This record gives sequence, C-alpha cells and structure tokens, in this order.
Amino acid sequence: MTVDQIIDDVFVREGRIYTNDLADHGGPTKYGVTLAAWQEAGHSNATAADIESLTESEARAFYTHRHFWEPKFNLIPDPWIQAFMVDMGVLQGAETAIRILQKIVGAKQDGKLGPITLELVNVCTPESLRKLLIIARMHHLLDCMVVDFTHEQIEDSDLKWRHGWWNRVASFL
Repeated sequence: MTVDQIIDDVFVREGRIYTNDLADHGGPTKYGVTLAAWQEAGHSNATAADIESLTESEARAFYTHRHFWEPKFNLIPDPWIQAFMVDMGVLQGAETAIRILQKIVGAKQDGKLGPITLELVNVCTPESLRKLLIIARMHHLLDCMVVDFTHEQIEDSDLKWRHGWWNRVASFL
C-alpha cells in the first residue's frame, strides 16, 4: 500500500465535500481538513472560504506531510499498520495514535515515534499488533464516550459521530 492509497482511503472515510456543521467541533472542513488544522499547517490567515475552495491535491499534500511523514508513520514496516496509524492520527491526533501504539508495545508514552518504539513495534508480529491496535483504538473511543450524557447532549456534541467512529475502526477488520 502506498501513501497515495492510504490518503485515498482517508478521503473515502472523511468525505470530499465542504461541511460546516455546528455540531462538529472541527468547524469548516473539506476532505477532513479542518480550518484549525489548515491554519496550524502554515496558513494562519486562512478562512472558511479557503477551506471551501481547498483542492484535492492540497489536501493530499497536507495529509502526506502532516499525517504520514511528520509523525514518521512511514518508518513502520507493515503497510496495514501504517494505514491504521494514519487514520487514527487523522481522527484522534498523531500524538494520541502514537501513545496508543507505545502503550501496546511497552514503550514510554511520549507521543513521538522514535527508535525505541520502532524497535518494539518490529518485535511484534504484525497480526498480533493489528488486533491489539484495533482493540486499543476501540477502547480509546469508548473512553471518550463513557460520560453521563443525555441523548440530547450526545446529539449536540461530537458524540453524535460515535457510530461512524466505530464503523471506521471496524473497516480495518
């Protein structure tokens, strides 16, 4: 699997259309790229209109740099694990994704994919690490949801997307 294939799959999961749903804390979003993330990536004066006019090639370059090269997911030898980590980084943040991986392999949870973490990843069989990543990500998502909310509060919060989050993880099975 190439980085372009990984990003293509992210586009399928995130969608290619512009949205600005008030219930989505991401705000103006296209290809899954939020205005805040775009601003953090060096476009500090960007506006919702800039996100609305974002091209697929711009979004692809953003994801390739920010969610593949920058967190060093390219150094993970297994393509499935690379894709899973990129997707988890897109949805939950690269540092959170790396901390989850570090917890699984027994590395210091600093949110940085360094040589010790990579060495411990390479000791694991890809099959067992895949299963553990799915379980850990589902637990992480569950932890985000186990707050005592009413149905109305859930529908007015990010939790309204919970079924999509679980479906997204399950798509890696």
